[in-house]
Amino acid sequence: RCNGLAIFSDVGGEVGGQEVFRVPEEARGYEGVWRKVWLAWQFAHSVLWFAEWFALSTDDTFWIIENLRLLLRCPRIAALHAERRPIYLGRTMWSEGAQVAFHQGAGYVLNGAAVIELMMCPWHIVVEDTSAEDLQVARCLHARGVPTLDVNDCIVASNLKDQGSMVHDSRSCKTKKDGGAPVKGQQQQQE
Repeated sequence: RCNGLAIFSDVGGEVGGQEVFRVPEEARGYEGVWRKVWLAWQFAHSVLWFAEWFALSTDDTFWIIENLRLLLRCPRIAALHAERRPIYLGRTMWSEGAQVAFHQGAGYVLNGAAVIELMMCPWHIVVEDTSAEDLQVARCLHARGVPTLDVNDCIVASNLKDQGSMVHDSRSCKTKKDGGAPVKGQQQQQE
């Protein structure tokens, strides 16, 4: 139900008939997650001619593509996309340590304009070794002036709440209770 799929892993081969892109040795293991994801975003940048939207998630997440497509038609998102503005979409959380709002690793979406901005990430962020790939993407996009958009804002505004979520994660995460953009220093509550 997707228009395209790319799988990146420590192990090459095939999954369900889909080629798996094997990542280099330095991008392997838990501490190499950011490097692996950076390679995936470089790949996305190389295929901007093929797709307008790119979704990234971990292996413990599944996407409901029909709901994602409905969400991307939300008037606010559709208007920003039509203006070719970068869109960084997911469930917003706040990292006190990095002083940046970011989207959880369970899944987030970038449009082509955001992928282009991501590729202009300051090099000192790109070369860091960390497992916090979601935070690194946020730091890169924040440095480029790309705001975070929370899916809940659009779901409520577009009355999509009955359509269900676009992403399901087997892990729990902390987010602002009402789903709006977190404010620095605001207390977070467990959902």
